[in-house]
Amino acid sequence: MSSFSHNKSTESNYAFDRHITIVQLTEFVEFTAHKVDIQNVYTPSQLKEQTTFVENLVKDICVNVGKTEPTLATDGVLNRGSYYDGTKIVNADEYDYEPLLTLSKAVTEVSEFSVFPNQGFRTVRIDTKMLPKPLPAQCLKDINENGVAELSSKELLKFLHCTILEALKYMNTVELKKSVRKHMDQGVVDHYMPHPHDTPYLKGEVSVHSALHGPSVWLRVGAPLGTTDIDLCFCLRSKACDKHVMVSARYRSYESHWLESIIDLPEVQKYKLTLPHNKLLLTLKYMTHLACTVHGGSHVSSHILRTVLLHHQRNCQETDLGECLLSIIKNFMIKPGEKFDYDANMVHLIVNAIEIHDIVHHETTLRTNSMKRVPMLIVLLWIVQQTRHNEDSTWIQRIVDPQFPGNISDDDMLHSLVTSLDFWDNSYSKNPPTRIFQWHHGNTATHVSITGDW
Repeated sequence: MSSFSHNKSTESNYAFDRHITIVQLTEFVEFTAHKVDIQNVYTPSQLKEQTTFVENLVKDICVNVGKTEPTLATDGVLNRGSYYDGTKIVNADEYDYEPLLTLSKAVTEVSEFSVFPNQGFRTVRIDTKMLPKPLPAQCLKDINENGVAELSSKELLKFLHCTILEALKYMNTVELKKSVRKHMDQGVVDHYMPHPHDTPYLKGEVSVHSALHGPSVWLRVGAPLGTTDIDLCFCLRSKACDKHVMVSARYRSYESHWLESIIDLPEVQKYKLTLPHNKLLLTLKYMTHLACTVHGGSHVSSHILRTVLLHHQRNCQETDLGECLLSIIKNFMIKPGEKFDYDANMVHLIVNAIEIHDIVHHETTLRTNSMKRVPMLIVLLWIVQQTRHNEDSTWIQRIVDPQFPGNISDDDMLHSLVTSLDFWDNSYSKNPPTRIFQWHHGNTATHVSITGDW
């Protein structure tokens, strides 16, 4: 069973100790959320310049895509993602958009994808006679005698990917990034694989990721505030409801269907985080960012973290953010078979994933793997223990410093956090059945063990 345990014979000490810890954790969340919010990292004029540049580029790309392939023309762009919902942290280096395809006018039928019912998956059929120019044959399935066919989301996205690259070649406002890999065409770059000769993108320099990126085409561009990623998730308008769109949904071996996405959720606590819980989201996002900064790898997605917090918010009775943080760790981060023994200063983790039901499509299970969950949990539990056992709080300033972990020495109290993340990273490749290490907090140590199928 998951556990936060303590010795009943020391109940009064435990209560006092826990109260102090809660107060300090609340201060930590408040401080961290304020410090990492990009609204407090940059000036308003810097963010305006950056965002105007990106938005103008996206509009230009969409216009030129429509000129290159009239069937892929767009009618407006929806602003999406953490920058626009006020939860972007650390750097203004990522933007998300949903360009609305005029292809939506040719949609004749949207039906539930029967293989996975009640999960928001849809099958889309279009009237090909309404298209200004024929689509590639692979984009269409089961065409009937009237010219009505199923529209394959994956193949359409691949067509968009190629067309965007073609459109960029003729835009005089950008310059295609030269690939350092011989097998890549100019402007095509594997954004996941940094190369020793890679340099920051110059302003106006742009590349397209070599593969599809989930439901999006992934661009990287030199912008006023540095190298910036842009996700273009092209979508179809839903005729049934103007607040719904359909985006590409490649899932398992099924790659032609779509996912219905609600672009304007009701302003209720079921779907929208309160201000305090929004601060927790910023803090949790920074925790997974921190883990990635130290050991590499990928972060837990913002969508999953937001979903965790929305589930917590449903039954939250806490008055302190510190209590909320402990509740989230206990109820959503700690898995069955794991343990956080508060009094004995013992942590036992298992290599396992986070699985949680989506808030909108309740039958859909969201999942993040152990390589993302465990490092983030190491950071969270280390902070809880450090807050509890050390009166010196100067480490908080250093942990949110942009130079971290380069700003700490071997005798710094933060060193045990860095070494445990390094140990996790190095041990993962060696595949031991169990790894054991300690976190030192002044005169106290937390004993940590991690087991699992690697």
